Amino acid sequence: MMFSRRRVFVPRFSGELEFRALPDDLLATLESRVQEGFLVRGNHARSNYRICSSTNDSVTISADDWWTAINVGLNEVRLRREGDQRITFEVSFWRWTGYVAMLGMLIFAPLLSIFVLTDWMKPWLPLNRLETLGPLSIGIFFCLSWPWILAEFHKKPAAKCLERILHETFTDAT
Repeated sequence: MMFSRRRVFVPRFSGELEFRALPDDLLATLESRVQEGFLVRGNHARSNYRICSSTNDSVTISADDWWTAINVGLNEVRLRREGDQRITFEVSFWRWTGYVAMLGMLIFAPLLSIFVLTDWMKPWLPLNRLETLGPLSIGIFFCLSWPWILAEFHKKPAAKCLERILHETFTDAT
């Protein structure tokens, strides 16, 4: 597998896979895999995908619901056939990153309230300004920086998951 991060801290990656032989009916093979369960066959609880668009040589598969979008992060997968043995792919996972950002906001909200309360209670609490900035800086980190760091760390495991799915799908079909 050749894997490309494209741009750092952007929730998207691309790559290509080589096979001995790809089936002639690539679209039908992928449609049956999506119907059986794209991530894991038979398990549809968090594996609801749909084929959004297709041509003779390319297919776009998208996560159909929120639970599927945050499960692994294969939110939108574009597959393109390149000859008889190679498939290129582009994956974006903006919804997964949005979920991580939302979790960061859930961490940020209580820390911000602590910051506001300690500032409001300053006459009664002997705290200096540096002590009250701690919770705010932690919240800002988890809200603004952490989602993009996690997106970067998430690229390689998501690419490995897609590689496993494609190998299962096309090895069984040939």
